[in-house]
Amino acid sequence: MQLGDSIFYRSTNGCATRFAKSLSRLRFVSENSAKFPGWGCAINSKSVKVTFGSAVEALTKDNVTVVNKTTGDKQYIKAVTLSEDKKSATVEFYESLAKGTYTATVKVGEKTGSKDFDFVKGEVAKIQVDTLQVVPANEPTAIAFKALDENGLDITEDVKAEIDFESTTNVNNGSVTLGDGVTAFVYVKYTKADGTVVKSERITVKGEHPKAVEILNWTLKDGAQDWTDKEYKQNTLVKLGGTALSFQLQFKDQFGKAKVKEELTDSTVQYESLDKTVALVDRSSGKVTALKAGTVPVKISVTKDGQVYFTKTVEITVGTEAAFSAITLDASEITVSSSLGTTKAVALKFKDQFQDDINVTGDVTATVKTGKDLITLDGTKNGDVYTKTVSGKSGETFNVTPVSGKEGTAVIELAVKDTTIKTTLTVHVEKAGAVENFTADGFKETLDKNGDSTDKTKLPESMKVLVYGVDANGGKAQQITSNVNFTVKDANGKVVEQDSNVTDGEVVIDSTKQKDATDLYTAGKTYTLSVTVGPDADKAYQVFTKTFTVTDTTETPKVELTKNKLEIKAADNKGLLQSVNDAKVFNITFTGVDTSNAVVTDFEFYTDNEDVISGTKASDAVLEGDGNVTLSIKSVTVDIDGDGSKYGNTPVKFTDLLNVTLTGFADKAELATLIADAKKAISELPDPSKIKADDVADESAGEVKKSDAEKAVTAAEEKVNAAKAKGAEVGEGDTFDIDTTDLKAVKDAIAAL
Repeated sequence: MQLGDSIFYRSTNGCATRFAKSLSRLRFVSENSAKFPGWGCAINSKSVKVTFGSAVEALTKDNVTVVNKTTGDKQYIKAVTLSEDKKSATVEFYESLAKGTYTATVKVGEKTGSKDFDFVKGEVAKIQVDTLQVVPANEPTAIAFKALDENGLDITEDVKAEIDFESTTNVNNGSVTLGDGVTAFVYVKYTKADGTVVKSERITVKGEHPKAVEILNWTLKDGAQDWTDKEYKQNTLVKLGGTALSFQLQFKDQFGKAKVKEELTDSTVQYESLDKTVALVDRSSGKVTALKAGTVPVKISVTKDGQVYFTKTVEITVGTEAAFSAITLDASEITVSSSLGTTKAVALKFKDQFQDDINVTGDVTATVKTGKDLITLDGTKNGDVYTKTVSGKSGETFNVTPVSGKEGTAVIELAVKDTTIKTTLTVHVEKAGAVENFTADGFKETLDKNGDSTDKTKLPESMKVLVYGVDANGGKAQQITSNVNFTVKDANGKVVEQDSNVTDGEVVIDSTKQKDATDLYTAGKTYTLSVTVGPDADKAYQVFTKTFTVTDTTETPKVELTKNKLEIKAADNKGLLQSVNDAKVFNITFTGVDTSNAVVTDFEFYTDNEDVISGTKASDAVLEGDGNVTLSIKSVTVDIDGDGSKYGNTPVKFTDLLNVTLTGFADKAELATLIADAKKAISELPDPSKIKADDVADESAGEVKKSDAEKAVTAAEEKVNAAKAKGAEVGEGDTFDIDTTDLKAVKDAIAAL
């Protein structure tokens, strides 16, 4: 379909578009054979549909740019959503498109193309509504409607402020609040410039308490379940003789919100085991009593006013009684040095048949089957058997120590006495000859500020490097515990950290270390660690020089601009920070966290016009005077939950430009000067008790002639009136811009003469 320069057309999917210069003619084949998109359909003034010649693998908002061709203003993109067939995408903007010409640039694969389009918005022609709307009881809820122009384009956001309502109940800011079971009737209206009224069909609005329409999640648990827990895993198993578990439920209500059963007002959740020979389920609490192994369906019902309105049947498993079934080890083989005499701890864990931890009471034995002369263990020794007694524990530890000067392989059988459950540990004992060189253990190529040295599944946040003397065969002879030195330098060769003769020969590099409240190590940067051995650090023998990288996997909030223009009016009496938050200039998101209450607590910036805004932080920025200024924002501090209780103030690196216009500040500055002049004039008035008639006033004694006092009053009143004419509040008391108490006292003294 060739659109040429047609102003209006209706696309095949029925949504209206008005692009004077259609993008659908712009096509080429990218490396993945996807054709370049055509901007084929404006869904509304805040979103546009992009169509593709064939499916594309991915398209994000970083791949799309829309700029007002006349003003150069960037249209900030809120989201880009690919369709299921990946042949089109919806581009959603933070702010409405304005009438004018835009340049759209889209990148697909390695190919980039641009095209201009004109956007023209019509007037409201129809108000579309659902004639039955159910709202949460006792919660202010917006009446849902769409305002469409003559071409079917959704222009709701653009005219929302001009919408009016006819209703049998109060409609406040477009929202109604109804009790449970209460009904109201509402019309949505829009009055055109010529007085014509566009009116919706009648809407029947009903208030309802939340009701269950779906079970989102369920699990068996001892205690309440935190559904926001990222480590959550569903459990459908209850064990015979084990801890009593109960059903924990999360519902979706008729409004699409997640609710626990306590939030289903006036609703009651009931449970019923459908095989009471396997398990009983308490009808109100959901507590499961296991009777025998097997599976059992459980019917979950939700009732209101005695009537069941929702049911779902789930299946749980009753496992045989948990029994001690296995011993597990962190590693089935270890190596120890008889030259160093280093002891290694071996951790045993006791598991049941479901591979869950289980507590054991009794004697745990370690029997040395071979290599009896190579090692010793802690515990009570009886021949080749070492014993430890546990009481209700899910694990135990044996410490293995090599015998000095020995080498070979020992095999240890680990068991719980009076059971058949056992496992085997192999111990390799090595010895070293004379020291021929040095080596080091414990170096890590990557450190993570968000890491955990105790968790093998994560990167460590620190490393402990130990230096050993090794023999000609590379065998460790001894750990070097003195005269060990180290230096860490950054990529520019600058020393970050260093120490001579470190304690016990342990070189510890911690990526989270600070000095004077400043991080020593920066995420994303590479450092070089040099370790030496010798009494003189400057001349010591170099053991190794290696590079490592610091990273930080700590998830931080994501901040982006929703607009690049902000107007601040002096009459609003708001600073830069409050103006930014009130205008919702920033959008804050954080994976898995509700950011609806998030606020920007501060941001750092550079300014290109200090006559308009000066400073480096929004919290203490000075709004100097009228004009335009561009702020280059370099970092933002956000409070995710709005009160600092959960996440507090989190700094986020950020780079973008915000254009700010100040208006009315010239008048404000003038007013401030006039107020100051008036206050000064009042402060310089004579003491009322010193004012005397002209013929008796003794000026040498500090008395003031009545005529001079009258002149001072006149001058002060002129300044007060000048400030008042510009909007200053004048009156007696410190609640006014200008306090005239002293002025009145002088005037009263003059009048009394």
